[in-house]
Amino acid sequence: MVVQNELRTAMETSREDLIEVLAQYQAVPVVDDGQEVSSLLGGRTNTEFKLEEPGGVETTDRQTRQEVLEHLGVEDEQDLEPVQEEIKNHQAWGEKV
Repeated sequence: MVVQNELRTAMETSREDLIEVLAQYQAVPVVDDGQEVSSLLGGRTNTEFKLEEPGGVETTDRQTRQEVLEHLGVEDEQDLEPVQEEIKNHQAWGEKV
């Protein structure tokens, strides 16, 4: 389970440290299929993301998740794959699972 304090400390340090913490817990940003947020203007829906850990669990609160996604540069679905690969290919993958 990702510890939010570790995520916050990593975000304060560097993007590389954040990638390492996410890799240690195998926490990967994915599209949250269960959440669609409607935009008030024009009726469009915005894609929502979550930090999914092994077993489909998410333990981060919404604010922390949004901050993590911002630090990773994830704004839409097209941004996900490169970030997912960076996390999954990190040498620390699974160290704390």
